[in-house]
Order: sequence, then structure tokens, then C-alpha cells
Amino acid sequence: MLVQMKHYFLAFALIAFTSMPAGAQDHEHGGGAEEAAKKWFENLEITVGITAAVQGASGNNDPADASASDDADYTHSVDIEFASEIEPGHRVVVALESGHGDGQNARIGSSTFRPFYDPYSTVVSDSNHKEAVTVSAAYYEGTFSEGKLMLMVGKMDCHSMIDQNAFANDETAQFMGGPFVRQAGALYPELGKQGQYYANGVMLMLAPSDLLDITLMAANPEDSGLGKHGHFAGQLNLKPKFLGLDGNYRFYYLKDYRDFQNIKDGSISSSNGMGVSFDQFITDNTGIFFRYGAQDAKGEVITFDGGGVYQVNHIDPLESVISGGLHFGGGAWDRKDDEAGIGYAVGKMKADLAALDTTITGDQTMWEVYYRWQVFEKMGITPDVQMHSNLPRAEKRSVTFIGLRAQLDF
Repeated sequence: MLVQMKHYFLAFALIAFTSMPAGAQDHEHGGGAEEAAKKWFENLEITVGITAAVQGASGNNDPADASASDDADYTHSVDIEFASEIEPGHRVVVALESGHGDGQNARIGSSTFRPFYDPYSTVVSDSNHKEAVTVSAAYYEGTFSEGKLMLMVGKMDCHSMIDQNAFANDETAQFMGGPFVRQAGALYPELGKQGQYYANGVMLMLAPSDLLDITLMAANPEDSGLGKHGHFAGQLNLKPKFLGLDGNYRFYYLKDYRDFQNIKDGSISSSNGMGVSFDQFITDNTGIFFRYGAQDAKGEVITFDGGGVYQVNHIDPLESVISGGLHFGGGAWDRKDDEAGIGYAVGKMKADLAALDTTITGDQTMWEVYYRWQVFEKMGITPDVQMHSNLPRAEKRSVTFIGLRAQLDF
């Protein structure tokens, strides 16, 4: 905890010092500035998000897996973000996060279509439910060339830089299920050391016009050092306005230099991935979305433990995911801040993996329906229903999950 507190102190000190304009620093040291500069805390913005969710299952009692039961699970997480503008168009951001619980993810026996994409658990002692506070993000963000160029450098959610979607992107306000948030975690393991998505990286986005933008991202999944296991991605986003209605048509490619082991022959190589993510309003209150992603059908990503032994780190049973659905804005029924959505996803199993495990047959599918009731400006409550079929396990392969999520932002 002392080490963590040192990190927090250094982060806050960085914001305090870098937020102080040069004139103010000169004044502090007798520089003779005629007018006191704006204090650093006058530039500081603090936002807080609290997510709490309860999920239960029906039909999940699997005699082959004691953890696959119909029990209900509670999860919560707290996000606190500190942001300060150090110069016009340039910011420093530090985010803290704490949470408890993994929801139904631990009960599904699959790393593919998770019932809850983001239960961010920081528990360090299950016996007394002690939670740690982590520095989940710390980065610089700057805009140049009149806003046409953006640069981000530091520790951040690198996966969020690509594969975005206006209607299927935010597990705190939209769909809860994994395939309707992003492809990372289903098609390939996320970058974080403990299976989370925060990593050191750099992102560059060029927006030459209102009709398109180009994003380049590079990240390192290791805790420290440059390493050799980089994760690189590029994305083109076309933003036409059909009949004056907003839409995004994203095309991306990624190269993952972590060690992937071929299922059949055990050879080691990197992996390639590609995908598209489309969202389009068709009326002022109705939108459609479509997402497709695929990766090399290699099977396992492995890590070198430093002692000369490769260890299997993650099983990726899917080689592609296709999903789509509808978004409904509450303005259609005089509830302008409410939202609803329905989505359907199909995960194609890797043929080589299915040949090795004959209990895994057919493609995995999932339906999800949610309604977000905006109780007041800063609080929303969302009932959510998911129906999973053909889970990649031997028994009880069809399960229904029912959830209730509350989100508070201030």
C-alpha cells in the first residue's frame, strides 16, 4: 500500500507541477511576473463513475463444473479521473480504479462471450474483501494543427482506440455482454498483465476532414521494458452523413507480436487480425450496427516465464465473431435520455480446436436485450437479458443470464 501511495503522490505532483504555467513558476522563484498566473487546481477536472451490477443465471447448473451454477453475483467498480489542461489543447490525465467481483464470467467456463465485459476486480484479500486502488491510466493527450492531429502517450485503455461503435461500445451504459463492447478478450487476449486492457502505449489520430479519420496505435503488454511483444493497429474511419444522419464505417488491421502457439504443430509465431465496425442512424432515434472481426486460427497465446519454459496463458477458441443489432433512443417515446438495444452475435469455433475436442460442436451464439432508464441526469438503471447457446464446454451449453446494472456519474 505504501508503494501505491507513492505512485499516487507522484501522479498528483506531476499534475500540480505541469499544470502551472511558466509565468507562475517564475513568480514563485522571484521571476517578477506582474500578474499571478492561474493556479493549477483551477484547471483540474475530477470525474467519478460508480458501476454496480447483479447478474444471475438460469440453466447453468453443470455437474462437470462446480463453479457453473445458477447463483447470483454482485460486482462493483469505482473510477476516478483527474484531468488538467497544462496548455490550451494539452492535457495530463490520471485515473484511479477499484472494484470487486467478476460477475457471471467465472461461472460460464468460457473466455469468449463474457456476460459482463468489465467487472474490474482489484481485490487483494478475499478473506476480508480488501480492495486495492490501482492507477489504471496515466497519460498525456495533445491536439495539434487546429485539432486535426491528436497524440496520446502513456498508460491507457489501448484497445479502445480501435473497434469503437456508437451503439455497442460502453458496458456501463449500453450492452453488458463482451461481443457487444469490443472484440478484444474474445478473439485475442487483452494486453494487461492480469488479463485487463490497460497497457503502455501511444496513439496518433489524424482527422483531415469531418468525413474521415485515421488512427495508429502501438502498445506493450509487458509491465516494464520495451520488450519484443508489441501490439500494433491501424484504423480508417469513414463518416458519411446519409440523409443528414450520422454514421461511422471503421476498418482496422492489427498485428500482435506476442507468442502464439499453433494448435496442431506447436510452432510459435505472431498473429494477425482484422475487422470492421459500422454504426448508422436510420432515423433520429433509431440506429443499426454491425461488427465483424477475425484472427489467425492459431489457438493459444503463450508467455515465456524467464526460466526457459513456455506457459499456456490463454485459450482462444474463436477465429471470428460477427454481430449486429438495433439501437433505440428514448426520444421516440418522450424519454430522450433513455436508450434500448437488441443484439445478436455468432462466434465461429476454430476447426482445429474442435477436431481436438469433440465436445465442442457448432458456433457459439448470443442474444442480448437491454433498456437503460435514466432516473435523473447522473444516474441510470439498466435491466439486461442474455441468452447464450453452444458454449464451448461439455454440458449445459445453453444458459440465460439476467442482470441489473446501476451507473452513477458525477
